[in-house]
Amino acid sequence: ALALGVLTFRRNADYRTELTLWQDTVAKRPDSPRAHNALAFALDHLGRTSEAIAEFNTALRLAPDNADLHDNLGVTLAGAGRTAEAIAQFETALRLKPDFPTAHCNLGNALVQAGNPAGAIAQYEEALRLKPDYADAHYDLAGALDLSGRSGEALAHLEAAVRLKPDFATAHYNLGDLLDRLGRPADAITHYEQALRLDPGMARAHTGLGVVLCRSGQTDAGLAHLREAVRLQPDDTPAHFNLGVALMRAGRASQAESEFEFVLRLHPGYIPAQRALEQLRSSRAP
Repeated sequence: ALALGVLTFRRNADYRTELTLWQDTVAKRPDSPRAHNALAFALDHLGRTSEAIAEFNTALRLAPDNADLHDNLGVTLAGAGRTAEAIAQFETALRLKPDFPTAHCNLGNALVQAGNPAGAIAQYEEALRLKPDYADAHYDLAGALDLSGRSGEALAHLEAAVRLKPDFATAHYNLGDLLDRLGRPADAITHYEQALRLDPGMARAHTGLGVVLCRSGQTDAGLAHLREAVRLQPDDTPAHFNLGVALMRAGRASQAESEFEFVLRLHPGYIPAQRALEQLRSSRAP
């Protein structure tokens, strides 16, 4: 069997160098599925999606029964918004290799994308039956459960994800968000802070932490995180809106007004900002 799936997990590669390397390899070995697969990865990481899909398809013509190749093509199709085609590839991968936890997870992700969280939950649960310590499957299952209104179950799986993979910054962020929604702000702060220790540039974690800190009475610290969020993502509407709300509650009306006006320049129909601005101006009316 060809060991193709491992290429999915490359980190910090120079894909331009990889591209040249694998183009040369394909030219010398045009009948090598592994070479076409690797070239497809390099193209995909450089944003050349259609060419990547073509290379995956070439690899599959050479090795049609390779489950990893079908899974890899499915991931690229899903990233390109071609969800139905991606689902077909993941299903083929699983027909060829039913005990393939990564493909079960990827099929679950595509089913969520297609608006079928119930189907996705079944795939994530099968991935975890096959591999109980699969942190990504716990994380993905938590998202689908939360979408389905099953927040308590989602919480248990997010906690499992960060226990199994303590440096999983996005899972810490989502755990913070869920804990805040479940009325546990102190615990939410802990996980937002951990997300930011792992990834200081995660703007949405600065926003989430800033909102919870302001609500908890730590206004200056909260405003600092909200300002950092808009510095990191200057066109992020929710970050500017939340900064405006925090400033308004802190009695800094003119600064709040500027934030709401900025939001409305970005999105003129953003109703929460319109209402906040009207409230702010009416409170100053004689």
